[in-house]
Amino acid sequence: MKRKTKAQREQAAKAALLQRVTDVYSGVWGGAVTEDDFSTAEDLSRIIPALKGIFGDKPEYLWLPHNLGNFDRPETATDFLYRNGVCA
Repeated sequence: MKRKTKAQREQAAKAALLQRVTDVYSGVWGGAVTEDDFSTAEDLSRIIPALKGIFGDKPEYLWLPHNLGNFDRPETATDFLYRNGVCA
C-alpha cells in the first residue's frame, strides 16, 4: 500500500475537522447545513462556546470577538481553525 502524500493527509484532516464543525453548526441551526445558512449573533453565542469546549486547548485569541467573522459558516470556521493548528 502506498503512503499518503502530505496533501492527502492534510485534505483528510481538514475533512474530518469540517465534519466535526458542521455537526456543531447543524445542532445549533436545528437541521442540515445548506449553502444559504449564515450565523446570526444568537447562533454565534452558542456555536463559539461549543467549538471552544471541543477545541479549547488552543490559544485563547481564536475565540475573541475580533474573530467572529471567521465563524459565519462551517467552511470558513474550518479554514480558520485549521490554519491555527486545530485538528479533529
